[in-house]
Amino acid sequence: MGGCEGAKAGDLLMREEACTAIVMRQHRKAICHHCFKALAPEAAYPCQQCQLAWYCSTAHRHADSFHLPGSASCGVPWIALLPERAVLATRLAVTSKERPELRTLEHHIRDVQWAQLKEECVISCLAAACAALDPWDVLRAYRQVCVNAIAVVPAAHSGPTDWLGLAVYPRAAMLNHACLPNVSASFRGLQLQLHALEALPGSSTLRLSYGPQVGESITAVRQQQLSEQYHFKCSCSACSRGPCSDTDAHLVGLRCPACAGPVVPSLACDAGVCSLQALPAQLPGAGRCFQCGRDMALAEQTARLAAIKKAKEAYEAACVLLCESAHTKGTQLLRSCLQVQAAELAATNQTLGRTHATLAEALVEQGCTAEAAVHARAAMQCVRSAYGASSQVALHEERKWLGLGVHMV
Repeated sequence: MGGCEGAKAGDLLMREEACTAIVMRQHRKAICHHCFKALAPEAAYPCQQCQLAWYCSTAHRHADSFHLPGSASCGVPWIALLPERAVLATRLAVTSKERPELRTLEHHIRDVQWAQLKEECVISCLAAACAALDPWDVLRAYRQVCVNAIAVVPAAHSGPTDWLGLAVYPRAAMLNHACLPNVSASFRGLQLQLHALEALPGSSTLRLSYGPQVGESITAVRQQQLSEQYHFKCSCSACSRGPCSDTDAHLVGLRCPACAGPVVPSLACDAGVCSLQALPAQLPGAGRCFQCGRDMALAEQTARLAAIKKAKEAYEAACVLLCESAHTKGTQLLRSCLQVQAAELAATNQTLGRTHATLAEALVEQGCTAEAAVHARAAMQCVRSAYGASSQVALHEERKWLGLGVHMV
């Protein structure tokens, strides 16, 4: 999408309503299927034909054309069995008949690996048969959903587990990607709102992150994700730093025993060990400290990664205990996990930062705000290293801690 006429950081640049959308199954009874606003228990209206859709008003119930009497997706089990993307594809295929311009949305069918395309063909044919639609129309729409759909998320978004739904916004789909974006998307119900992340001179090109971005994953992982889902190689300013930059090293590095600098592991790692996402083996610059240049032998890396993997398992067990309100045991387990991670990971490693944040939140629950502040500050150090001290992510995190009564000073 082209430029804007100039804007200040935080300015609203665009609003857009979805052309079609679907609620994620886990939120089926929690948000209105027409406007995506939270449902009040005393004012929730189920579909008159089935219990698969709920609404905030009778007007919105009547406005949902996919849950009217006689609809192919109302009161039938297939919409609860097929993936949300497939159900959304049937809705996009129907909407495209009324709005032919939607057929021009990119789909990249020719770029998909054959094994993946076969699987998508099977899913699309099943969905087409259930919805009484042409299989080709649904396959094209399925691919358009994969490439163009945007996850509708709450303001305090933490990951795919809290997605409220998926929606297609034709104008927003025209935005270019950048791993270091200059605009961000937020949602007011189902309406997408685009805000400037920085001051934008006139005719600036608007760039939105399609998902992978600086601070969340390293360059090599972002490039792989973008290539697999969107079929292009990103050449934004962040990716031009190289496949593994100093910023990447601080995000996922082991702790150098000589200078405490970051060492990117040479070995492949599962998600939650050195990074919140899985890391491939033999990244450029791996095995050598980015600060002092010391090499770390594979045997040393293997031993360190084994210890961190056990710490990861302890972290996961602690999270289960905290969810079960076993705060004392959960906190003790987090402390033991943190002791290992602090010894083995660089000080700004994102996995270490996550543990600090989780422990701080658990301590707030127990009224230990002074100790919570210590770990919240350590977590904020990791956030600022990853995103920048003045970034919207860092500011959002600071507001979160202040809201919990934890002060950063």
